[in-house]
Amino acid sequence: MERKNGFTLIGTVTEAQRGHAHIMTHGGETATKKSAWYPESAKGFTLIELLVVIAIIALLSGVILASLTTARMKARDARRVSDFRQITIALELYFDSYGYYPGVDQNWAGRCTTPPCWDINGYNVSNNTGWTALASDLAPYLSKLPTDPINNGPGSDAGNDNLCTPWMQGCHVYAYGNVGRFGTNPTNSSPTKINTYDLVAQLEDDNNPAACKQQDYQFGFGSGGNGVYWCSHGQTYPTGILDPSPN
Repeated sequence: MERKNGFTLIGTVTEAQRGHAHIMTHGGETATKKSAWYPESAKGFTLIELLVVIAIIALLSGVILASLTTARMKARDARRVSDFRQITIALELYFDSYGYYPGVDQNWAGRCTTPPCWDINGYNVSNNTGWTALASDLAPYLSKLPTDPINNGPGSDAGNDNLCTPWMQGCHVYAYGNVGRFGTNPTNSSPTKINTYDLVAQLEDDNNPAACKQQDYQFGFGSGGNGVYWCSHGQTYPTGILDPSPN
């Protein structure tokens, strides 16, 4: 043993004693000091623990992604409702100025040869050039005519120049149609409702309070077997239709 500065060194750390510093006595007391360089034990994750952590992260990621998708869908629907409020106000201001609603500026397979057209159940659609014509009509009352947030879809309507129309599943566009000014359809002389229009969109959430499914009403055009209706009779048309039209 060696005495140094009042302490008696009674042992030194060996390879087997890593994790503890020198053991010294002073005044009959023994002190042990752990080494910061040699922890007593080092334990890693087992494979089972890693798999559990990965599974939890995957579950949380799925929940967050689903919530984000739902939030975006509801945000787009909220924008559609807001857009239609603006468009309907502009349409009413147009009506106050002219005494009728804007016509439709599409040929519609010969049903209207000289646009603008009325009483023909034709539609200007927001992803088509007809929407530009409607924007021009409403320019004094609406600086920019909005379009659907998605403004596209897989459907095409054979009755409307093969355009994507919002009463076709998954077709998210806005559609405007003047379905009455003179009271008579020019192609078949059938009666129409005077001073009416259709303004239609497809909501992504058919439980949205603004959807016609929730409002318990139906809209459409035509009659009998040739009629196109939404939100009634359990038909295959989307139930999340937004249609604030005065008809």
